[in-house]
Amino acid sequence: MVGIRCCSRLQDLYIPIAVILIVLLQGSVLVHKASANDVDFLLDSSLQDLLDIEVMTVSRRSQNLVTAPAAIYVLTGEDLKRRGVTSIPEALRMVPGLYVAAIDGNKWVVSSRGFAGRYSNKLLVQVDGRSVYTPSYSGVYWDMQDLLLEDIDRIEVVRGPGAALWGANAVNGIINILTKSAEETQGGVVTLASGNQLEHSISARYGQALSTGRYGRVYVKKRQYQSNKLVAGGDAEDDWRSFSTGFRVDDHEGERNHWTFQGDFTKNRASQLISILWQPAPIFLEQGVEDNFDARGWNLLGRWEHQHDNQSSSTLQIYWDHTERDEIYLAQEHDILDIDFQNQALLGGEHTLVYGFGYRRTLSDYTNSYSISVTPDSAQLTLLSAFIQGEYVITPEELNLTVGSKIEKNDLTGTEVQPSIRLMWVPQLGHNIWSSVSRAVRTPSMIETNGNIVSRNFPAPVSLVGSEEMDAEVLTAYELGYRYYANPHFTLDTALFYNKYDKYVSFEPVSQSDILTANLNSGHAYGIEISGVWQILPWWQLESSYSWVEVKIDPKANSVDLSSGSVVEGSAPEHQLTLQSSMNLTDQWQLDLWLYAIDKVDTPSSSAGQQGVAIDAYTSVNARVSWKPMPELEISVMGNNLLDQERQESLGEFFSSPTEIQRSFAAELRWNF
Repeated sequence: MVGIRCCSRLQDLYIPIAVILIVLLQGSVLVHKASANDVDFLLDSSLQDLLDIEVMTVSRRSQNLVTAPAAIYVLTGEDLKRRGVTSIPEALRMVPGLYVAAIDGNKWVVSSRGFAGRYSNKLLVQVDGRSVYTPSYSGVYWDMQDLLLEDIDRIEVVRGPGAALWGANAVNGIINILTKSAEETQGGVVTLASGNQLEHSISARYGQALSTGRYGRVYVKKRQYQSNKLVAGGDAEDDWRSFSTGFRVDDHEGERNHWTFQGDFTKNRASQLISILWQPAPIFLEQGVEDNFDARGWNLLGRWEHQHDNQSSSTLQIYWDHTERDEIYLAQEHDILDIDFQNQALLGGEHTLVYGFGYRRTLSDYTNSYSISVTPDSAQLTLLSAFIQGEYVITPEELNLTVGSKIEKNDLTGTEVQPSIRLMWVPQLGHNIWSSVSRAVRTPSMIETNGNIVSRNFPAPVSLVGSEEMDAEVLTAYELGYRYYANPHFTLDTALFYNKYDKYVSFEPVSQSDILTANLNSGHAYGIEISGVWQILPWWQLESSYSWVEVKIDPKANSVDLSSGSVVEGSAPEHQLTLQSSMNLTDQWQLDLWLYAIDKVDTPSSSAGQQGVAIDAYTSVNARVSWKPMPELEISVMGNNLLDQERQESLGEFFSSPTEIQRSFAAELRWNF
């Protein structure tokens, strides 16, 4: 039945896929006729290159991608360039099992394995080891993650829990964005882009050797986007202007020491159209309020790595992160100091032990409004943590066992223990089977424990009130995966999962005026994720993925929450499909096509006036053509959402107005020197 339903829901894909395949086949014929004996235009990232990628998110140490016992996918810097994306959320649409939807021109939904929302609170996001998970709503402000895409080495995405190493909130997944070292970014690059939605984008980076073994780089980036349109018609007032700059210095003191010092500054000026803004009596509400808000932040990070010998190493990382956001319904300011130490040792020549300790101090200040308030308006939170994980070789090159746990003590829910056990079996070379059982927790946000949100003001005020009695949500996850890479021209990666959730957040009416946050829901989710890469020819690569997820929320017997369960269950599509093609037509011309299909989203929002409204299934086709008239210069043209003039992808949450994302075109010039 699942297969029949899947086919019926995705039947609209046949024509777009057929068109793409015809274009691809015609392109291959032209290339064959023009350059039958010329293979100088091989793909920059071949299938073997992908198999040789080293990842560190699964085990907090470097290991080969194919041996990682988890559902992991890697976006390389080359992937970002070839897809022509201008933001990290747009790049994440390529990841199997991730759901990405644009709310408006400066907000996105990014979630893993269901439970989607603007603040997807079960997905931990890090940049070079620095958490960008906001304590206010438990989520990520994606408009502030405005990195220079040319400096990103890779984005490692783990679907499923990673709390045994990374701690609370790494429940349904981890996104780990890793930038290149300063040594890898020597010389300069200037990028200019403009289009119908992207008014202009200007970025520049320059790196050079500072002394023997020491390298540095600096960058600057400025962008401006036009507004989209409202579903009801008119300007969505969601334009976005961003500026960011930063630096990085890497130093190799001999063969055993390496230190890094880096920092970034970001300033955004964005707009949003507030659908309904509640005010105190006698004015009950205002509709269509334009909010021009500022968001800014800076961070400094230092990391020291010491190689004790060939079998052990230590890493100490310290960062300070400061953010400010001044929206009409709540202004907030956060300062985070984080200290993390890790040691890695090789035991008995085969077994690996990794352990570490952490300290985090978060200072938060709020300027409240009638619509949203946090009491008290200043807070200090402390997090202490320790972790240990051992990887044991049971049978050399055949059977490995990984066991570990993280213990955390936080000021909101006390002590949390998050263990994990993983098994990797290699029955024969090129076939890897892995399984895992993990426990992870999601700690409540400040809004859930100390917040007050006015959800209705007529005929009498009704508020969603936080509770200091909130406990952590608990996940028990079971995973099974298979990875095939025996064929030098084809790989296959499959993951099955079953997640059981306990103490899931619920919203309990306790009076005519108050709805209290509690932990009286439970639930489960299950699904499958499949991805494959096919190296058709040395210059042509196809990649495809499919994911299916089902979510069910079950209120406990003493719960009177009758609405949030259906919203959560319908917050993400059941089925998603992607198809990507990368072709080097000649040594100067590249053609990239990318299709993704999203199933219907049934009940994506609990916002006032939007219950029961669905987002229809849609298919998006995107393309990029690039030309290199000389090795240092590249000119490219990108088109996104080519099948639709405009499309609604999300209803948004809280105060967001339903917006239609426009079809867009842009041209880009990249000069390396």
